[in-house]
Amino acid sequence: MENSNEPMNVYNFKGSNGKYSKLFPLFVVLIALSIWLISGFRQVSPTEVAVVERFGKIVAVKSSGIHYGLRGIDVYNRIQINQQNVQDEYNTATRDMQSVNQIVQTQYTIDSSKAESLYLKFLNNHADSIIKPILSQSIKETASKFTIEELISRRAELGQNMTDTAKERLESYGIKIISIQIVNLELPEEYRNAVEQKKVAEQRVQKATAELAEAKIKAEANKVTSASYDENIKYKEFLDKWDGKLPLYQGGDGGLNMLLPSVQ
Repeated sequence: MENSNEPMNVYNFKGSNGKYSKLFPLFVVLIALSIWLISGFRQVSPTEVAVVERFGKIVAVKSSGIHYGLRGIDVYNRIQINQQNVQDEYNTATRDMQSVNQIVQTQYTIDSSKAESLYLKFLNNHADSIIKPILSQSIKETASKFTIEELISRRAELGQNMTDTAKERLESYGIKIISIQIVNLELPEEYRNAVEQKKVAEQRVQKATAELAEAKIKAEANKVTSASYDENIKYKEFLDKWDGKLPLYQGGDGGLNMLLPSVQ
């Protein structure tokens, strides 16, 4: 009689002709296969599309939603189609040969209908392979048409020209430039010093002009005061010599004249 206390080997089920021991590996395989099949469900968010690659060949482009693909066989290469922001610093040269560092921010989106061709050309590395080089080229080329003073005074126009140039060059790739904005201009030190000196000179001219205008006003005021003072002196001298008698009148063919004492 077999010992009932003998521990049971879970990997060696006892039964008629070893039936259970043969089924166990199959049971494990079925569980693993089920997990693998279930794991094939993929979710693509509304902000992206997925270029599906199978054995090195593109078989589909999936939009937002839940999709199924064999895990380890179907590779989902996700491309963001919502608005993307890129901010970089560019060293540009102006038309008057001034070096200006510009911090520029770019907004762009990807046309989902061209996601497959974009992936085939750049293998999901389009940002570094094509977007940034063309942005750099467009920004530098546009800045070279402006003087350093125009970069400052016509900043909005400069940004729009950059946008138009980059948009035209990237549109064929399915990359839509929304806008390019100049965040900051770092002017050369020599130019900043020259501007500061110019401001100081303008302030001095304005001060001198104001002082001259004030001097003219004071001179006119003194002239009026002096004339008024002379009239008062003459009137006082008249009163000092007047004897208090009323004026005498002299008549004749020419009319009646009033005779006043003269001031010597």
